[in-house]
Amino acid sequence: MAVTVPLLYRYATLALAAYVDKPDIISPTDYRARLRVEGLSQGDAAAFLNDYQVLAYFNDSVGSSASGTSGISTGVPSSASATLFQDTHTGEQILAIRGSTDLADYATDFVSIFTLGSAKFQFQYTALREKVVEWISSGILKPGYTVTGHSLGGFLAVALTASAGPEIS
Repeated sequence: MAVTVPLLYRYATLALAAYVDKPDIISPTDYRARLRVEGLSQGDAAAFLNDYQVLAYFNDSVGSSASGTSGISTGVPSSASATLFQDTHTGEQILAIRGSTDLADYATDFVSIFTLGSAKFQFQYTALREKVVEWISSGILKPGYTVTGHSLGGFLAVALTASAGPEIS
């Protein structure tokens, strides 16, 4: 696949959309408004709702934005958040990973990215990887999916791609 500016813009838009909490249960009107808050123009937000469907949402945290998960195997919420989208025209599945939003995320940025340069001992990576395995096992996520992310989400996307190998396009 040739990397073009429109393709990069498309995946960047999906990465921004990953910041919307609980996209699988909010109304289209609320979703459009939240996409606007995250930086999409009115036209881009409307097009996004036409072009993508939310297949699954994961937010491993506490509070109103959590999706009911609590730390997966560790029992400690990791603050990882991702949305699985499907392109309504092509069927492509895109896992978009949210970046930093709170103090725990910024600590992760400093320790995992700047200091260690690795996701090996990173709670968010572990929780996300376990969720991806669960989605694949249940048939929600199909091999050949694409991964994107913003900021910390980009770091996690690269780490996930390195560990998953050929399942990610």
